[in-house]
Amino acid sequence: MNKTVWLLLLICFGCAKKPGQSALKVQVVDSNTISITNINNNLLANTRQDTIPNEQWQNILPIFRMPGDTDMRDYVNALPGKYAIKNNTIVFTADTPFHKGKTYFARFYHFQDDSDIWALLKGKWKQHTPQYRECTFTP
Repeated sequence: MNKTVWLLLLICFGCAKKPGQSALKVQVVDSNTISITNINNNLLANTRQDTIPNEQWQNILPIFRMPGDTDMRDYVNALPGKYAIKNNTIVFTADTPFHKGKTYFARFYHFQDDSDIWALLKGKWKQHTPQYRECTFTP
């Protein structure tokens, strides 16, 4: 009886859902600067230790202008600009000002595998698909 209870508890805790990832938060600071929060603090700490050029930042956290046809959002070029880390936020300063009333979006790529063994067993793990979170904003 005791082993059955432990087995039942193990199955229940193993099937529990993981807490969802928090959404990115983008705040417009001025006409060409935004701040991005809700990024993993461990990632920010590791990134502070390394000197990352802007070209590498474009691979991790590119900022885009939303195209007229939203199905084409994967084919838009990233906006050029400079990145900096201040406190627990990433500050992006675009080379050109953001246009009022236009929609932009930030895309944060995950380079670690967030899946667990239960996702693999359920067949929900998709190999070779980009894992990212997006946040739209309007200045």
